[in-house]
Amino acid sequence: MMIFEDPTWLYVILAMVWIVLAGLWWSRRSKMLAVSLCIPVLAVGALILVDHLVVTDREEIVQALGDLSGHLDNRRYDALADCLADDFSTPGLENNTGKFAVENLCKVTCERFKVTRFIIKSVDVDISSDGIAATVTVGTLVFTDGGSSRIPIRWIMQMVKKDDRWLIQKISDCNTHIEGISG
Repeated sequence: MMIFEDPTWLYVILAMVWIVLAGLWWSRRSKMLAVSLCIPVLAVGALILVDHLVVTDREEIVQALGDLSGHLDNRRYDALADCLADDFSTPGLENNTGKFAVENLCKVTCERFKVTRFIIKSVDVDISSDGIAATVTVGTLVFTDGGSSRIPIRWIMQMVKKDDRWLIQKISDCNTHIEGISG
């Protein structure tokens, strides 16, 4: 899966192969070397195509988190339920579980602290060997008071894959003032 997550190293290798072949062609002017210059170029084209066609679990998780961030930015609290598993839980909502409680908590919190923007700065994904669960650490930057204050928050959550969608099952930790996450 590393090939699909970040194929940059393959692009670098193919570029180096092309440079070596171009140097050989320049010194020998062989027709065979001229034709072989097409191989790395075709390989890069195929790699770009495959990279766009294959969507990995990590990319799906990052997209799901991006959707969540967009819902918060656009004040679409009712849409948050689409990002949560049916058995969602989080500290602070033990006695008041359910998607409506999360929707209400987010709405009240965002209004109380005048949250204007919610930016995802980093995502670290550890997918289980069976491919249906993941522990995700998300570094966010929350802008409050009309954008005058920035609060870095680290979230640790468990996500599950249900019906080919990654959903948040549990938020196990939320920590502010994290080193390395700043505006």
